[in-house]
Amino acid sequence: MQSPFDLNALAKLKAFANFNPQEVEKLTELCDRIQYPAEKKIFSEGAPSDHMYVILGGTVRVERGDDHKVILARLHAGDFFGDLSLFDGEPRSASVVTETPCDFMVIEQTTLGVLATTAPRAVIKLLVAIGKTLASRLRAGNQKYFDLVLGCHPKGESIS
Repeated sequence: MQSPFDLNALAKLKAFANFNPQEVEKLTELCDRIQYPAEKKIFSEGAPSDHMYVILGGTVRVERGDDHKVILARLHAGDFFGDLSLFDGEPRSASVVTETPCDFMVIEQTTLGVLATTAPRAVIKLLVAIGKTLASRLRAGNQKYFDLVLGCHPKGESIS
């Protein structure tokens, strides 16, 4: 059976950049591919979580709030979201809505356990890629906090 994924294209994504071809293939055997139309809510803030999404095509927005929505990020092909659910299984911390028609690879929490038995190095590589992205998001969030809340420049000087 042929994979529903373009293995060469997947290998170029940052989540799988360090995978060898066999590891990419093993992962795709365990994952689903889904598509959503534009302006479709993928999940809501507070919803249960046990899987992440890798964007294969399209754009999504990450948002919080009901009455006063705040857009936290726009993510594009190659980005991923919902990754915290692989670590903690806590409810979703934000909602995600497609802005354009989107194509996704879905990686479930249980997929990591199965992959760990067949391609353990792939799991490590994926977790490192997720960790790097989480660190980058945390650094960006810290900078926004300092800029907006504390009114400081990066060197700690007051802007007033």
